[in-house]
Amino acid sequence: MSRWFRRNLFNLGQLAEAFFCLETNSFENFEQKKPKKFYP
Repeated sequence: MSRWFRRNLFNLGQLAEAFFCLETNSFENFEQKKPKKFYP
């Protein structure tokens, strides 16, 4: 049970890391398109 949970947690971590990379890339593109006044 714990081994299965650990493996799924690792897979979730990889998914989250990939999603975070996608999010940061899209945010950088979004930041380039929008004026800087939207950011403090």
